[in-house]
Amino acid sequence: MITVIGLQFGALLSGADITETVFARKGIGRLAVDSILNRDYPSIAIMLTVLSANLLGDSLRDILDPRLRQ
Repeated sequence: MITVIGLQFGALLSGADITETVFARKGIGRLAVDSILNRDYPSIAIMLTVLSANLLGDSLRDILDPRLRQ
């Protein structure tokens, strides 16, 4: 379940920039691009924290679930 939530969140962010550009609406994808281009370090740090939490969740799932150790 942790993996599915992480993948859905990633899919949400990956398609958000294209949708926001087509419909001329500002949102999370545009925020991510603008933060990187403008070197907005607090916003970039939040994005990296979310990505790190996703990686940690996947790693913990692999360690804790005995069915995945085969």
